[in-house]
Amino acid sequence: MYKEMVQRKKFPAIVLLFIILIMFICLSDLLPRSSMGSINIKTFVTMFFNTLMIALCYMEFSKCKVKYKYLIVADQFIIHKIKGEEVTILEDIKLKNIEFIGKNSNFTSKKHICSSKNYICSTFNGSKFCCVYSVGDKLKKFYFQPSDSLMNKIAVIKGKSLLTL
Repeated sequence: MYKEMVQRKKFPAIVLLFIILIMFICLSDLLPRSSMGSINIKTFVTMFFNTLMIALCYMEFSKCKVKYKYLIVADQFIIHKIKGEEVTILEDIKLKNIEFIGKNSNFTSKKHICSSKNYICSTFNGSKFCCVYSVGDKLKKFYFQPSDSLMNKIAVIKGKSLLTL
């Protein structure tokens, strides 16, 4: 059995929100004080940017509360989503059904993939891996953020080395 947990870090989210805030302030300052009738355009745009910024803050900080737990139990690869006290099983895959697992940039296939999901916590998708697996006669794919030890564990259990490490 092997398990690891990934969670979105708050610092990159705060940096991203700070950069967006600076862009909104600069855009707002570029607008001249003009009005259409009794409506001041700069005030309207500033209120719009403030509302948008509050919505973005809410979205980013709600994403920071989500954790993903990756488990390998016997020959099963299981992904749980943890949000507060609620735990949901997102994927339960037999390792023998995995067609490809590795860096997303190394994946090339002409086959049709019927669904694609995202189990990534990172604000900036630097270490994005993908897993393509078969369910019956269909292929499914998801993106995730494993550690090197998880990838090595999967390679050992599958009995072959992964060229994408």
